[in-house]
Amino acid sequence: MRSIQFTILAIFFLIPIQLWADSIEIIDTKPKEKADYYPWITFLSKGPADLFTENMTFQVNRRAYRVVVLNDEIYTIVFIEETISGDEGCCVRIAFIRKLDLDQIYKKFGIFGEISSLKFIKWQSATSFEFSIHKRRFLLTDIGKKQVLGREL
Repeated sequence: MRSIQFTILAIFFLIPIQLWADSIEIIDTKPKEKADYYPWITFLSKGPADLFTENMTFQVNRRAYRVVVLNDEIYTIVFIEETISGDEGCCVRIAFIRKLDLDQIYKKFGIFGEISSLKFIKWQSATSFEFSIHKRRFLLTDIGKKQVLGREL
């Protein structure tokens, strides 16, 4: 009788946790038009640059993304910036700034607590990076798009 109860509990609690941990979630980002957040930056990392061909000019042909982490006294905010430049760093400018929706990440991955413990780990590619929240590791991919993909590692 006891083993039947344990089996039923395992079906309802353990199996969904494993399926949930392997899922990929879509996370929204929101446009940020004015870069007025620089006084609050506590971390900034620029990923590897890649060449792009759309609207390519002699001066501008490289794209790189930056992860910008801001911490005020209570919350963490994360921005993803796309920078474009030319050979040897010529003509650098920020093409767009998008705010990562950390509330969605917390809800979709069942993270509890204040939104204040995000730590950047490393770049995986020009458009993906690893980070941790409350000692859990995650990967964000397609960071140049309006909706990025996230999964727990």
